[in-house]
Amino acid sequence: MNEKILLVDDEDANLRLLTQWLIPLGYDIELAANGEEAVQKASESRPDLIILDIMMPVMDGYEACRVLKADSQTRNIPIIIVTALHDRDSKLKGLSISANDFLCKPIDQTELTIRVQNLLKIKSFEDFMLTHNQILEQEVRERTQDLKNMSTEMVLKLTAAAEFRDTDTDAHIARIGFYASKMAETTVVVNKDVAFVAP
Repeated sequence: MNEKILLVDDEDANLRLLTQWLIPLGYDIELAANGEEAVQKASESRPDLIILDIMMPVMDGYEACRVLKADSQTRNIPIIIVTALHDRDSKLKGLSISANDFLCKPIDQTELTIRVQNLLKIKSFEDFMLTHNQILEQEVRERTQDLKNMSTEMVLKLTAAAEFRDTDTDAHIARIGFYASKMAETTVVVNKDVAFVAP
């Protein structure tokens, strides 16, 4: 499946130019005419990258970027802000709302291509790590449940054995089994970056 790029600009000429540059590189292109439409389409289709103009009606690029980065469903989508404004404050404002990159008009085709490729590589790696961590978390949950099941089974077997030999010690064995199961649960270690089951 080709990577999808959402182009956002109120000028048709700019959208046509970017489309002509990016489609031959194998990207799927989706278009939006303003920030509000961009937020809606990003939420629905989850593009891999957004190229976002600043000066637009209805909702400008700054606000659209702020909304997208505040939403947990879209915050990991890299955003390149594109504008005719060349002043330092405009760039800093764009970066302060978590835009991933900033390009000034007129856009250089080679520069845009390199920046798009770099951001998509980063996005691909982040997606891989997110999936990998989710798999590890699931494995930890399954292993934790296995340990609980094993502990419960061990308690029942020890209690049954104690009752068979000596009815006075079954309660003691049950308590020991309970504490053993709690200790077993603590052997599962989950780290934010690495998840594993301690030997």
